[in-house]
Amino acid sequence: MIPPSKAAPSKAEAAPKAKVPPVPSARVPSEDDIRAYAYHLYTQGSREPGHDLDNWLEAKACLASNIPTHRSEARLHHHVHGS
Repeated sequence: MIPPSKAAPSKAEAAPKAKVPPVPSARVPSEDDIRAYAYHLYTQGSREPGHDLDNWLEAKACLASNIPTHRSEARLHHHVHGS
C-alpha cells in the first residue's frame, strides 16, 4: 500500500488553481438613500399613488448597482427582476 503522502495527486489537486478576481462587495444603501432615490423616481414618473413599493425596490436596486439618478431620469437603465 502506498502512503497517502506518496500517492499521485488527484486531477483536482494536480490542476493549477485559476486566479479568480475578487468580487467587489455590493454597496448596501441606507434607508435615507433609498427614500431619496425612490422620491426621485416618483417625481420622474407619473406621480400617481400606488407605485411606492415599485419605486422603493427600483431605487434600492439602482443604488446597489451604482446607477446614478441622472441615468434614471429617462429610465435609461434596466434591471432583471426575479420571478
